[in-house]
Amino acid sequence: MKAVPRRAENLVAEQMNILFEKMGATAVERIPVLGREGPDISINQLKIIIDVKSRKSVPASMLAGPGEMIEAEGMVGFRISDAGNLETLRRRATKTSSTVRKWLDHMNEWTRAHEPEGIPAIVLRRPGMPRQASTVIIYSETEQQWNHRTKS
Repeated sequence: MKAVPRRAENLVAEQMNILFEKMGATAVERIPVLGREGPDISINQLKIIIDVKSRKSVPASMLAGPGEMIEAEGMVGFRISDAGNLETLRRRATKTSSTVRKWLDHMNEWTRAHEPEGIPAIVLRRPGMPRQASTVIIYSETEQQWNHRTKS
């Protein structure tokens, strides 16, 4: 595995821990296993199942701006830094990405098989992006669950 993806996973874990600390949830960390099918980040009591995608090919349309929630055919996305206050975000419709949908569907399959109570999530970022600009993508249908679990 390349150093950049490992670094990206560590950065995402650090950012999620900022949110989790506010709620009194236990910390998460990068899972240091090569070639796994499941999440890249450990799972705490909130059961958010996270796969990190850090690559140049991440579609810009699927990256949320500050204070913004994107909506794309059954998916929503928001910055990690905004993850505890989704109700306050302004919404913006965007073109969906079949690649991002495929990644989220794959994480959903793993979640249903191994953590049925979990919320599947993909964290999108491009190499060199500020860590707080990373975008969490979840299914629209799990937005209320996310809000309930992550209210800060």
